[in-house]
Amino acid sequence: MLLRGHRGASRILALLILCCTACSLCRGAETTTAAGILAETGVNGGLIVHLGCGDGRLTAALRLDERYLVQGLDTDAANVENARATIRGLNLYGPVSVGEFDGTHLPYIDNIVNLVVSEDPGTVPMAEILRVLAPRGVAYINNGGSWQKTTKPWPEEIDDWTHYLHGADNNATAMDTRVGPPRCLQWKSDPLWCRSHNGVASSIALVLSARGRLFSVIDEGLTGQPGLPDRWTLVARDGFNGKLLWKKQLAKPSKRSLVAAGEKLYLICAGGELTILDGATGRVLQTCPNIKSANELVCAEGIVLVHLADRRSEGHAIVGVDADSGLSVWRTSAKSFVTGSLAAADGQAYYNADGKIVCLDLHKGNERWRAPCKSGRSGTIMIYRGVVFSTSGTLRAFAAETGEALWNGPSVHSRLGAFGASGLIWLSDIQEPGRTFLWTPAPVVSTGYDPKTGKVRRTITIPQLITPGHHIRCYPAKATDRYLLLPKRGVEFVDLVGENHIRHDWLRAPCGHGVIAANGLLYAPPHPCFCYPGVRLVGYNGLSVDTGKQPPPPTNRLHRGPAFGQLPTPHSPLPTSSWPMYRHDARRSGAAGCGLPVQLQPLWKQELGGTISQPVVADGRVLVAEKDAHSIRCLDAETGKPLWRYTADGRIDSSPTLHQGLVLFGSTDGWVYCLRASDGQLAWRFQAAADGRRIVAFDQLESIWPVHGSVLVQNGLVYCTAGRSSYLDGGIRVYALEPRSGKVVHEAHLESPQADVTQTAGRPFDMEGARSDVLVSDGTDIYMFFQRFAPDLTLKPTPRITKLGDREVGLHLISNAGFLDTSWYDRNFWMYSKRWPGFYFGYDAPKVGQILAFDDETTYGLHVFTSRQGHAPRFWPGTGGYELFADDNRNEPVLRPTAIGREKGIGFSRTLPPKWSVRIPIRAQAMVLSAKHLYVAGPPDVVLEDDPMAAFEGRAGGRLWVVSTEDGKRLAEYNLEQPPVFDGLSAAGGRLYMATDDGCLTCLGEKQ
Repeated sequence: MLLRGHRGASRILALLILCCTACSLCRGAETTTAAGILAETGVNGGLIVHLGCGDGRLTAALRLDERYLVQGLDTDAANVENARATIRGLNLYGPVSVGEFDGTHLPYIDNIVNLVVSEDPGTVPMAEILRVLAPRGVAYINNGGSWQKTTKPWPEEIDDWTHYLHGADNNATAMDTRVGPPRCLQWKSDPLWCRSHNGVASSIALVLSARGRLFSVIDEGLTGQPGLPDRWTLVARDGFNGKLLWKKQLAKPSKRSLVAAGEKLYLICAGGELTILDGATGRVLQTCPNIKSANELVCAEGIVLVHLADRRSEGHAIVGVDADSGLSVWRTSAKSFVTGSLAAADGQAYYNADGKIVCLDLHKGNERWRAPCKSGRSGTIMIYRGVVFSTSGTLRAFAAETGEALWNGPSVHSRLGAFGASGLIWLSDIQEPGRTFLWTPAPVVSTGYDPKTGKVRRTITIPQLITPGHHIRCYPAKATDRYLLLPKRGVEFVDLVGENHIRHDWLRAPCGHGVIAANGLLYAPPHPCFCYPGVRLVGYNGLSVDTGKQPPPPTNRLHRGPAFGQLPTPHSPLPTSSWPMYRHDARRSGAAGCGLPVQLQPLWKQELGGTISQPVVADGRVLVAEKDAHSIRCLDAETGKPLWRYTADGRIDSSPTLHQGLVLFGSTDGWVYCLRASDGQLAWRFQAAADGRRIVAFDQLESIWPVHGSVLVQNGLVYCTAGRSSYLDGGIRVYALEPRSGKVVHEAHLESPQADVTQTAGRPFDMEGARSDVLVSDGTDIYMFFQRFAPDLTLKPTPRITKLGDREVGLHLISNAGFLDTSWYDRNFWMYSKRWPGFYFGYDAPKVGQILAFDDETTYGLHVFTSRQGHAPRFWPGTGGYELFADDNRNEPVLRPTAIGREKGIGFSRTLPPKWSVRIPIRAQAMVLSAKHLYVAGPPDVVLEDDPMAAFEGRAGGRLWVVSTEDGKRLAEYNLEQPPVFDGLSAAGGRLYMATDDGCLTCLGEKQ
């Protein structure tokens, strides 16, 4: 990034200060109000850091609206606590947070903060402030009563991506020298998945970037249900930290219906009308009523070039529109038009029509030349170094000045593309054997041609770059001026300058679109792929080559709190009637240790607000995590009366764990916490993260190495992980801690090396590596996806069974997506088995569902995707209910001979029928097993004609059923005002506790 440890810090600081825009603003009190500060700095959304937050009032006020994420920092612990109380009182905690820091090092990665505000920066060096500021970010510092604004300059080595194919020239090559093989996560956001691999073309239509903002056209309809309506949305995020800025609903777009240029967006709306939006806010600046039936556009040199398709006369027109006024400057007609051929560069406009490439003056519209060039219905014109290329079919080159035919080249692969980079035109070839059971590596050959003559200037052959099997991905390759970014298994980097060729099979992009390179980052939107479960990244990811200058490692990772040494005396294990941890026990069984009544009545209800976790209950207390508010809440289990609250430095994504009078949990701030259960006082906290740096993930600040809330306690030790991926940021750290002291007893480190493309081509559907998840036990060993640890954290082997990555493991609860993934993507499932499923489907297998509960003999679950359509399991909501089932635990999933090694085949099957199977009209997203009864709750299975998403978004209420474990018969039914959160039921002491979508915690049972 901009400041690297090996560079001369003083030289860079001097250069930055020289380049920065700085002005002394000696103004009155208006500049110290939040509105005044934002007006003076011109910051429109993103991440704000307030140094010296004091009582937190200004910190809170800096969040003028939802476009802003704000963190206050202070060196005084008392100030931090006071500021937190202030912000909690305003119900803003989470989007506004406060942390303690050392007064010198800012706890953020490079290039992430949009505004730093400080009335007294103290000992924080200006170099440190500039390090964390994003390009065009602002430091607003009071020096001796004079406010000074310093703007970080835009580096020359990074680039925008303003059109579908990078720019108006249709050369999908970023002039960005920072982008390279990624090793670090810059930011992460929703959605986790594209909606489906089947039934929708892609959930990502377009991704653009301009002025440091990222604009994505996303189908935000329900994941896993392609039969429900689309919900196309234009989503604007900050390109450097991923903070959501605004959203705008769209009609179904095309890839060439949106352009980002400077501070403006040019959008073809429904009906083909051209609309101009403000990129910072999404506000409509103006419409262009004289532009109708627009089909595609590009923007260059202040001219918006628009293709109009008049469906009434079946004629076509090309119009030049002034980018500022929205008024037409010139217009020309054509009998035909080749879709995707519109382009502009160097004062000229191009398109393919009537069997010819037509060149016009971009500003006046008069024709300059025509050249014969037949094409099909679609084809791309690309301009590079004074040469016009037709890349549809055979590559053809024409002189941009005259239209003279220069040379013809080989055919252009529709997904491998043609690129102008490093002074040459590059074509790549992968000799695919097609679908075969023989996985033979195929070399990649990338050939560089002279743009003007067509002579071969360079050939790069990489024998082991491409992992065999499957086909080239259904998204186009992209490039930077140094690298080709090929789409075979994930993203393969072909180095056009050196030898840094590398593949990233653990990284995937969406069908139809792929990745883009901009702002020094590689952006990988969500995908619908099933390969490499347990390793491959999910979600919307911004990735970097490195995170620049690193702070010093922590000298004291264990901090003692006021309750340290004053903890309750260890006692015998908690009564079995308790529910002390996530899903009750270390096996995550979801089975209560107590009976529950069939006839339930509300005993109490507490409105906590926000998103809360599954409750845990023991010793007369019930606790939940207020996930987005960074807090643990403790209530009296008998009455629901609030007892205490503790706030951490980051989200707490799942339930805490109760153990011998202690409350143990992790936070996305990278720390593990131990509180005294009686009053919430801190006993100790342990920094599991390698250092204190933060990124933005899901619109809040998180450590580079987050810790899941639900730590696992087994045999007197606390097990947890810190990190996201073994391929990013130095990998994942796994710890076993002593619960009363926080002492590290065992430690493991999972870091996967980058692929050596000189030695091996890799495996097509299965690879080594790891992603973090809530840990689960089989009673002895501990699991994280297919990684298996002994109690001392020694990594144990999980031998492969077949070539598609299924592995031998101990009998335990498995999720191939992660236990906290609530999306119910149609290729994901839970499974109680001795076999990691690998690449195989499970929709026809026993003990498989979207949520499960089990005891020693039987597994119960909700089976959603019970049929198949195309390449994915399928379910049609509102047509017959969901399958609730019971399976004997000995009924293991098996592979029929015809399914072994078959890609996207039937997958696992059953040898015995279920004990029972019934259809229920509930999308049961919460489940508790209790003695002879199964309790399931969720929204009703209805798709309302006037509001098809009502049930899935909580507007249709919820249902709670009590079902007999003997035969699946319904014993009782209750209507709920709100459905539970996913996995939001627990049971203890003969009572049922339920966390609902509206942030309420309800206790149900028998009234005495």
